Amino acid sequence: MARPLVVLLTVVLFECVAAVVFGRLRLAPHDSEAVPHAVVPDTLLDFGEVPAGRPLTAHFPVENHGARRLVLTQLDASCDCIRGDRPEIVVGAGESSDIQVRLETEELSGPMQLDLRYATNDPILPTIAVRVLADVTRGGAR
Repeated sequence: MARPLVVLLTVVLFECVAAVVFGRLRLAPHDSEAVPHAVVPDTLLDFGEVPAGRPLTAHFPVENHGARRLVLTQLDASCDCIRGDRPEIVVGAGESSDIQVRLETEELSGPMQLDLRYATNDPILPTIAVRVLADVTRGGAR
């Protein structure tokens, strides 16, 4: 009897965490003040196989479902080869924008997984990380 209950509680907990992470469930802030609410539907883009030396650009939509303006401030990147187009992105209440990421591939080779992180003023989602995947090839066929 205890084992099915543990399994059920584990599944319910997992679903609740997934709902919060993917924006389907919104936890209320501790105070009643209106706050921004960042929603980034897609945080991963896979370019597949690309030739070295070709710069790549990715766009990640970001929406503000809150009642105050949302501010994203670029924190860091996993390497100097990836950067955002703006150090700060401001999204008005109920509006949307995008995180534009540029990947320079001149010095890269092989499968790459690169991240760019932003701090936000959303009390529920204080950081956002976007990830770019690419398999960088050099000198023709592999």
